[in-house]
Amino acid sequence: MIRRVLQVLAGVLVLIAILLGGAFYLSRPDVPPLVPNVNDKPVGTFAVETVTMHTFYDDEVRVDEGRIVVPENRTSEASNHIELFFRVMRTEAADPRPPVFFFAGGPGSSSTRVAQTTYFYLFREIQEFADVVLLDQRGTGGSNPNLQCYNQLGLPTDITVDVPAQAVSAVAEAVGKCADRFRREGVDLAAYNSAESAHDIEALRKALGYETISLFGYSYGTTLAQFYIRLYPDRVARSVMAGPVATDEALKLPARVNGKFEAMDSLLAADPLAVQYMPSLLELMNKVHAALRAKPQFIQLPLMDAVSDEDGVLGKAVFQTISLVKPHWELTLTDQHLQMMMATRGGNPTWTRKLPSFYYAMHRGDFQEAGNFLRNFRRETLPNLLFFTASCATRYSEARWAEASATSSYALTHTGISFGRFPEVCDAVGVPKLPGLSDPVTGETPLLLIASTLDTQTPVANMRVVASRFPDPVTVIVENASHTDLIFPETGETLLQFLQGELVESSVQHKDGRRALRFRRPISFDPLVPYRYSLQDTLFAVTQRHGVEAAVARYEVIRRENALQDEYLWDLGENSLNALGYRFLRAGMTEEAIRIFELNTAVFPKAYNPFNSLGEAYLLAGRVGEARRALNRALELNRYDGNSYKLLNQMEANK
Repeated sequence: MIRRVLQVLAGVLVLIAILLGGAFYLSRPDVPPLVPNVNDKPVGTFAVETVTMHTFYDDEVRVDEGRIVVPENRTSEASNHIELFFRVMRTEAADPRPPVFFFAGGPGSSSTRVAQTTYFYLFREIQEFADVVLLDQRGTGGSNPNLQCYNQLGLPTDITVDVPAQAVSAVAEAVGKCADRFRREGVDLAAYNSAESAHDIEALRKALGYETISLFGYSYGTTLAQFYIRLYPDRVARSVMAGPVATDEALKLPARVNGKFEAMDSLLAADPLAVQYMPSLLELMNKVHAALRAKPQFIQLPLMDAVSDEDGVLGKAVFQTISLVKPHWELTLTDQHLQMMMATRGGNPTWTRKLPSFYYAMHRGDFQEAGNFLRNFRRETLPNLLFFTASCATRYSEARWAEASATSSYALTHTGISFGRFPEVCDAVGVPKLPGLSDPVTGETPLLLIASTLDTQTPVANMRVVASRFPDPVTVIVENASHTDLIFPETGETLLQFLQGELVESSVQHKDGRRALRFRRPISFDPLVPYRYSLQDTLFAVTQRHGVEAAVARYEVIRRENALQDEYLWDLGENSLNALGYRFLRAGMTEEAIRIFELNTAVFPKAYNPFNSLGEAYLLAGRVGEARRALNRALELNRYDGNSYKLLNQMEANK
């Protein structure tokens, strides 16, 4: 009887969870309403109005916002009509340079949304001499239709054999459901490819009345820029490609991707502290993967650990309900699971810094973080369907497939880095292969290329391929950057000079007959093991007993005595002091926080973040003038620091 009651109760709880889950998905703000076509509007319909664009950092700027109607499929007379969304940041320059069209990555990202992030400050600098045109590529952002998928990846996490095949099958099933949703609404998925998007750019150029344009592509956006150069070479003044991908090389090669791990191995080998624990990152990675191949790791995690504020009230209710019946996630981590997870995070600088400690923990038998990572990876939502339609419309040679499928020397295989192009996945998408999409692009366009040494998404080798096809490109290699942090003050300044035709030749090194620049970003990896002593706890306790000046004196002693640590004793980096300052702020100890932030700016005078934090603390204390000076100093050190702009904007709004 008791068992029967429990079974009924479990059924009721699961039903409630399903109902709540449905409400959760219907309420999600990132699931846009589907507008499959605008057939009531003639092709060429063009409307623009001046509106205020708001950034995520409280900036407000007047822009021209508009829509243009184009054919969905230019090869079909019976094509639907679709609508492209764009914004133009107009310049007031008396003698403007050619307008700069920005193309976001993915494929599937929104250019107008990117313009609301820290890229806004770069675009605002470009706006001083040229219009900035932000086009949401067909299928993305504010364009209609938006092809955002809303179903989860659903990677199987309870298997130990033939993981790549089952993972590809799971992706194919999820992608197929998303594709069927749009196909039922009459969307012609075969029309969502790079060639059609390039023609869209030309339609917008004509509508805006520009004679020639400059191109600025990021990641996949560089591929789109190359298609436009091929189709409309006479319309391109200049082109910037950050994280470039050649049109015929989107199928990634493990040998190139692994260059990141080789570079990291060299950096860690030069660290006298890390090398004591990890003589070779590559060897340790291979040991971890070999151990998982021999024996997959079973992991059990509390269900509620996966819940965060991002899940919202309904999401939390779903998990809370399910946890009453099934309180734990049960996962199996295999070598292939780990490869796929590492591939998807390869361009993220946070994961780059974390990767050595992540592997070192698994080497020591601690799989807690790996389990959390796998659980969250399984729950990820599929990207915009354009990611798959654009990829699957492209043919790849048998030789390229063979090279891409070769056994990797280190951690990544083809399954992890190119699953979106597998035949099984493309069969589920159901778009035809189109001729010409994989042809290499050559041209005479003045070209600036930017790549980084720790990027698995678009390795430096990709840049060299594109560079070889243009007569006199300028190449920029950023040491220690990943994929998402290519644009920072130094590369931004180079980009601005290039777009104006004023690149300072004295700053360019000539190597092998080519113009090249090299920048170095500082990097510090997460500690391989926890620090033995807590700087935060120590200085917080000293402050409570003897005051903040005693804590400052204690810090100076610790820093002096541990300048050359041969063990992980104290975290003496800028983030450690910054975290202490915020601990004081949370405790309502504003003056103590200010003193710690002042100390941090003195110890790290070239780091922008301590000045940003100091400005925030000054502002909380009502010391407006000092806050403004600190924030302006942060912007002198990093003029793309959105958080400092946000605080300054708030100060202006409260005048």
